[in-house]
Order: sequence, then C-alpha cells, then structure tokens
Amino acid sequence: PGGITTALQTVKDGNGNPTGLSLSSSGASVTTSDTFVISENGTQVPNAVPRLISDGFGDYVSVKDFGAVGDGTTDDTSAIQKAINNGGNVFIPPGTYKITNTLSILSNVTLFGAGIGSTFINLVSSSVVSAFYVHSADNISLRVVVGGFKLNCKAGTAACDGFTLSTTATNATIVQSTFSDMRIYNPRYGFNMSGVIYMSAFRNITVTSDGGNTVTAYGWYAYEATGQIIYNSWDNCEVTNTGPAAYAYYMAVAASQLRNLRSEEHTSELQSHHDLVCRLLLEK
Repeated sequence: PGGITTALQTVKDGNGNPTGLSLSSSGASVTTSDTFVISENGTQVPNAVPRLISDGFGDYVSVKDFGAVGDGTTDDTSAIQKAINNGGNVFIPPGTYKITNTLSILSNVTLFGAGIGSTFINLVSSSVVSAFYVHSADNISLRVVVGGFKLNCKAGTAACDGFTLSTTATNATIVQSTFSDMRIYNPRYGFNMSGVIYMSAFRNITVTSDGGNTVTAYGWYAYEATGQIIYNSWDNCEVTNTGPAAYAYYMAVAASQLRNLRSEEHTSELQSHHDLVCRLLLEK
C-alpha cells in the first residue's frame, strides 16, 4: 500500500552516486569495508597496499599507500614523490627503497622513516644532482621535518648530493625545519645549503662513505655570503671518510649554535658573520 516495496532500493547521494546503503520496507542493508586503498582519478594506484580505515584517519600516511614496495628492486621514486606531494605526515616503513630521480620537497611535510637500521633509500641513477631537493619558491615559508633513514648517494662511479636546500630571491625562506637521525653514504655534498635558512635544526646526522668510496667534495656546505643562514643549530653531527681534496665542514653561518661537530680528517672552515659568535666543538 502507498507504493511501498520490499525490494532493496539503492540509496544515492546528491550527485547520483551509490552510497553503499540499501533500503526496503523491512529495514536497511549496509555494505561496508574496514580497509581503504589509494586511488588516482578513480583508478587504484599500482602496488598500493590496503590499510585499515582507522589508520587512514590517523596521524600519518605511508608511502606504501601510494604504491611504494620497499623491496630494493622496484622503482619507488614516483610513489614516494606522490606521498610527499600529498603533504602532512608521511611514514617510510622498514625496507629498501630504490629511487632513480630526485625527490623534491616543495611544500610543508613531515617525512620520517623507521630509523637508520630499518629504512634505507638507495639512489641508483648516476645522472641525478641531488637525492633530495628542498626548495622554497617566491613568497613561501617552507617548514619541513625529515629524518629516520639511511641514504645512499652513489650509483656506479658518480656521486650526487644528499640534500640540497635552497630558496629563491623574493620573500622565500626555509624556516623552523628539522633534519635529524640520518646516515648519508657516499655523497658529493652531504648537505648543500644556500639562500635564506633560519631557526632550523640539524641533529644526529652522519655523512660518511663505505665500500672504498669517499665523501668527494663537502660533508656539509652551508654558505651564504649575505649571512642569511642564521639562528640555526647543529648538534651531534659527524663527517668521516672524506676524500683528499674534500672539506668535512665548509660553513659561513650567523648567530648559530654548533655543538659536537666531529670529523676524522681533512679541512674544515667555519665563519661567523656580523661578529656573532658560533659555539663549536670540532674534533679532527
């Protein structure tokens, strides 16, 4: 009576899309799932791993949500880059992640691994300038947190930089950022920093080499002639196994704290701009 039917009727939203809810005169039937998987333009991302919905609404996403595999063989560059571009808190689970191109960090993000004994990023391309490119464009104040993994920067006979940090000329800054708990192997530059970088922290980072390789140019290069690398802190950082023409540290910084910087050999040069004092303990 009144046109009521006992057959299940699919309920649609305001756009005409099914909601997963069906109604009849005797009640409702709901189709639910406790997992989700990332899709792009309606298509599931290749290799994306289903996760609990409760995790997806948690504090972070995983690079594996975006298709990273971490088996040391699959090229995970694109998946990790998509996760970074997504922003927020991005976790790199234990595994070996092969990359073949630079990973660019151009917007605010927290990127963290499971620790240097568990998460390994392995660059295998000999044509890449830097494994990570952290860059702030015009009128952007970039805030990032990166750490908790091991990074290899050499493929074949060519070494690239571990991290390049730079800003453009117009009101661009890297500010209140943290880089910590990393071990960077076989770079040309471990860190190559220029531009306006301030109130940022670098902690518990080792730049070194293995397999008969050396750090070929600079363990740490932080130079800005106008003194705009300022009010930063370096704590418990180490550079070892530098090449015969390499610098462990080549830094011109202002009003910064440098504590427990260590190097085993070769030259280090540090300057303080504008008569501001750097506090330094450097063991050669």
